[in-house]
Amino acid sequence: MVVEIQLFSNLRDHRPGHDPRRPEPVDLSEGATVHDLLATLGLDNRPLLVFVGRTKVPPERTLADGDRVGLFPPMIGG
Repeated sequence: MVVEIQLFSNLRDHRPGHDPRRPEPVDLSEGATVHDLLATLGLDNRPLLVFVGRTKVPPERTLADGDRVGLFPPMIGG
């Protein structure tokens, strides 16, 4: 199956040339979870906010073919 990713903020540095305005396809096995996607991208050891569509999801969420996944670093502010 193929999901589309969008990396935001400093996560773009992880994949040189990534443009968050253009989703990037990633091939995964059927039944893959958000955690599997993060492991594939080498981001499984980082705290991240993960959205599928406009919904924040946990790492256990199973992905479906065509899902658009947005990855954000945690936001800190005051």
